[in-house]
Amino acid sequence: FHYQDGRCELVEPAPKSRGLFPSSFLVDAEGALWIGMGNGVVLRRHAGEWQEFNQTNGVPFSYIYCLAQGHPGEIWAGSHEAGLYMFREGRFHAIPGTDASIRSVNVSRDGVVWVGTQSGGLSRLAPARVTSHRVGDETRRGQINGLVENPPGQFWVATFGGGLFRGTMDRLEPVLGSQELNDLPFLNAGVSMRDGTLFFAGQKGLWRKDAGTGKIRGTILPDNPRALCEGRSEERRVGKECRSRW
Repeated sequence: FHYQDGRCELVEPAPKSRGLFPSSFLVDAEGALWIGMGNGVVLRRHAGEWQEFNQTNGVPFSYIYCLAQGHPGEIWAGSHEAGLYMFREGRFHAIPGTDASIRSVNVSRDGVVWVGTQSGGLSRLAPARVTSHRVGDETRRGQINGLVENPPGQFWVATFGGGLFRGTMDRLEPVLGSQELNDLPFLNAGVSMRDGTLFFAGQKGLWRKDAGTGKIRGTILPDNPRALCEGRSEERRVGKECRSRW
């Protein structure tokens, strides 16, 4: 039935829906109505037209107890005893990692999926998206050992073999102008200090980028530092006293 403006009217039933009983409803962002019918059937009604999804489309032979809207084109479905599923590009895909008996599904604004189960508690599924970014070309490339964001949206990438790169993730360029950096391209770590100063550690060396002037200067060390971190405020003051070394 469809209720609107004080009237409750019977909706023309979908084909092949006899003997099945709705157990969950969802109206998606496009205005389509999704219905979990049980026995491995999910119906979708849009612009007065019905479409059936069944086991040939990946629907489990179970009751779909709950439905939720995800990203555009994605519908999340929790089943009675067959776990969690996600609909995308015309098919339902099983999502492992939760209890088999799902009782509620909710997608938050930041894309996190919260799943309430019968006996397995509350599950949290963060978006699983991996994007790769190329760093360097065939002649200047190295293993990524350090990543620093400073200022926001600008990244410094320390590589072992390719030196230092800077820019946005879509456009990372090698940092030039430092003879010491060019001579020692093997970097192991990077850190951003609270005052905006950057440090990079590498093969028997430590490099400092001044927050004010932007200049990069280095000093030779007897060993190969492999990790960097900023200490407490007292230790930071000691570091400021030693700036004359740079």
